[in-house]
Order: sequence, then structure tokens, then C-alpha cells
Amino acid sequence: MSWKPPPRRSRHSRGFVHGLLAVAATASAIVPLQAQESGSGPIRSRDSPLIITRGWLPVASVTMAFPTSKGTHREALLVQAGDAALLEAIRETMADQPVRVTYDSDATGRYFVATAAPEVVESVLGAMRRAARTTLPTRLVEDAVSALRSDLVFRGELPRSRFDRVMDAHLRGEGGAPGGGAAVAPADSAGLAAEITTGTPAARWGAPTWVVVGSEEALAADELRPPPLLVAVDAPARPPEPLLTQLPSDAVTRWVGSAFRFPPRTTLLEASFVRLLLEESLERRRDPDLFEFDTEIDALGRLVVRLSTSADASGSWETRLDETIRRLGSEDGGVRLDQLLPPVHSHWSRELAPAPGAGRAAAEALLRGATDLQAAALTQSAANPPTAERLKAVARGMTLAIRVVYGSS
Repeated sequence: MSWKPPPRRSRHSRGFVHGLLAVAATASAIVPLQAQESGSGPIRSRDSPLIITRGWLPVASVTMAFPTSKGTHREALLVQAGDAALLEAIRETMADQPVRVTYDSDATGRYFVATAAPEVVESVLGAMRRAARTTLPTRLVEDAVSALRSDLVFRGELPRSRFDRVMDAHLRGEGGAPGGGAAVAPADSAGLAAEITTGTPAARWGAPTWVVVGSEEALAADELRPPPLLVAVDAPARPPEPLLTQLPSDAVTRWVGSAFRFPPRTTLLEASFVRLLLEESLERRRDPDLFEFDTEIDALGRLVVRLSTSADASGSWETRLDETIRRLGSEDGGVRLDQLLPPVHSHWSRELAPAPGAGRAAAEALLRGATDLQAAALTQSAANPPTAERLKAVARGMTLAIRVVYGSS
């Protein structure tokens, strides 16, 4: 396929960066990435957006991210209701503009992503800033708490909810009682609305992280080679034995949660590729006994895998999971990475290609402590994926840290 030059940019897209820089300057100073790296300009404050520009994107995106709360179960309910109200407040504010606002969360952060036409990005950024700094409307908060209360009544004591509470407690380092704690009763949620409306989202959760992705010639920062962002820095002096918990239940389904440590010096990019390789290896089998299969890299840099199966298949799937990780790192008789890497690379490229995906990836990296250059480099990493040899080395060094099995025996 022959290369084609990018299409001529419109007047709006040519002014994309200049307009955003002007908006950012009203809050604090912001300079191009290469100036920050060289020390020739002031460091971007947290309330100014990291701007990532590309020449081929038809739309722009604004990502506002808060770190995931690691507190109590009740605090998680405050997050859930407060985020739902904030999402609706943002949508109402921009109802008359060509904007789509979505929400997602993982073990690292909570992400409000607005996808918009380039000419309205400045106003979108301003509107999202104002929403984060303004007390949420009581009407929206009460609606969000009411929906949460209904959800608690319906799902609070379901086996899957019990399993998630137990697994999350172990991930936080709180083994606790075998039951993992009861769900907050509907009556206990009565004070949530009053607590949420006592302050602004930014006051409660801290200044959000901002990323703006849009259409413009790339900044010169791509030529710089920032150090990779690590998810595993040092190995413990003596790795502890894995924490194994089995909880009986009357449910006919069994849920298995596993957390694996990555070896020292594993980068976020390498960890992401190992996660995708694991998914490609296991999910493509279309096993009818596998009901759910979810993976993520948590805030502490561990690979967390949650799956549910029929009771009879649970043991074989635990073994299959461990064996697949072992075979990913095996030199002889292991997984054929030459067959798995092309679809994994394609999946990674598709995630980073659209503006919302690039903004989400950069925001997650920033929440993990990345510099601006490291976050920007991650959004361009599809052009330089990890080598098969390096991915084998990472998989070979992975160790099981936590396993929780919940369900019928």
C-alpha cells in the first residue's frame, strides 16, 4: 500500500494548539513538551492539560481523570454516586454542542472522556473544568444516589458482588473476615447525597489530570527518548508465599480472582502486551465453561485476572491460567508468539488510534506517575512494540501473589 500525505488541515484544526495554549494560560503556564524536557521553560502545572497532537485525527478529545479511591467500601459508593452526578452535569452543560461524553474506570483511575469537533474543544475543556470546580447540583446527586440505592438492593448480595468485595479487600491488603464484609445496606446510603454536595469534585478528590488529543502536526517531542514508565521497580528481598483464599458458597458458578507480580523493571507497555497476550491465548478458545474473563493492571502494577466458570471447570481453568503464563515465558514448547503478537499489536494500535483512546492511555500513565514525555510516548508506542524475547522474559518472571476462589465446592 502506497503512502499518502495527510489531508490538508482546516482552519479550525490549524488553530487547535494555539487556541488551547491560550485557554491553558488563563489557569497556569504551559509550554511544549520538548521545552519541559530540556528545562528551557516552566513545568506544566497539574491543572493544565497535556496536549497530544496528531495530523490524522478527524475529532479531538478531552480526558479528565481522577485516581481510583483505595479507601473503604463506603468511599467507593461515594465515588460511584458522585461520578455519576458529575457525568450528568458535564453532559447537561454541553448538551447544545457536538460533544459525546463517556465514563470509564479501572484500578488506576476514573476517566471522563469528551469526544468533540476540533472547533469546540476549547469550550469543552473550560466546561469540564468548571464542572469539576463547582458543587454538583442537588437534583443530579439525589438521582445518582437513588440509582445506587436501587442497584444495592438488586445486586448487593449477589454472589458476584460478594466475590468482588473479597477480591478487592485482598488487593488492598485487607484480608479481613472470610465473608469480605457485607454490602452497605440501602439505609446506610441515606447520607451520601449530603456528603457529596458539601464540596466540589476537585476539592474532594484533588486536582484532576487533564489530557487533550487533537489534529495538528506532531510536536517535536517524538524524537526524544524518555525513559519507559515502570510498573514493577524492585523485587522484594524474599517474595512472600501467595495468599490463597477459598470461600464456599451455594452458588453453582465459581469465581476465581488472581493477582500476579511482574518482575523488576517491567514497563507499563510490556505489562500491557503480556496482558493482551494472555487474553488472546485464553479467550480465543471459546470454551463454553468460561462465563467471564477480565484482566487489568492494578494501581500497584500487578496483573489482576477475574474469571467465572461452572463449578466442575474451575480447577482446570485455574491450572490453564497458570500454565498459559508459564508457556508464554517458556523457551521450549511454549506459546507461539509469532502467531499471537500480530493480533495483539493490531488490538493495541486500534486502542491508541482514536483521540479518546490516546487520551485515556496518557491519562492513565500520568496517574501512575509518568512524566509528560512518558505519557506522550505511550500514545505513540504502537510503532515500537516490545520484542518477543522481552515479553517472554517478563512472563517468565511473573509470580502469583493472590488467589481467591468463591463458589460451590
